Amino acid sequence: MDSVASGSQSSFIFLSRNKLSEFLRSCTSRDITEKINFLVAKVENETNIEISEEIKKNLTNFAYEHRRRWLSASRNNNTFLKQNINWLQCEISFPCRAHGLVGRPQMDFSDLSERSKRRKTEDLRFNYSAEELSYAAQMQLRERGKLDSSNVMKNIIFSTPSRAEKYQKALKKMDQDQVYSIYSRRSTFNSC
Repeated sequence: MDSVASGSQSSFIFLSRNKLSEFLRSCTSRDITEKINFLVAKVENETNIEISEEIKKNLTNFAYEHRRRWLSASRNNNTFLKQNINWLQCEISFPCRAHGLVGRPQMDFSDLSERSKRRKTEDLRFNYSAEELSYAAQMQLRERGKLDSSNVMKNIIFSTPSRAEKYQKALKKMDQDQVYSIYSRRSTFNSC
């Protein structure tokens, strides 16, 4: 098989040695390491698989074997093809692990449950103090242009404890006022 194919039951992608040979011959560099890097990039683009160290090792071995056979054919394409026709027809298989398709999909932090949030932030909470984390959160808000939120956080965390109580009381009062205004709007709407 001269092109990329994937078996539905096997998790491998197959490339013929002839295709890999074409990739190597299309590289203009004479340096073997540059040819190997070119071959790795070409296989990665052609197959859309993640190139592991094992695959890179196999491609390196192929490149050196190809070079040996190319030199024994006196760098003549017709001689190379005649001498290596059986070798070139064989296929090499690569384990298929597509980029970013392995594992569970990532969720946004805001969509996680409380337990998952605790688990995800456990290392942060263990390695850094509350003051460091608060300051980092404040700076993150500031970088995103949320200056009011950043200032509120700064006032609550880095000033006197009574400041936090004042913010909490104001929030409760605001919540009650909002509930009352929503209730009064509904009653006005229902009476019409």
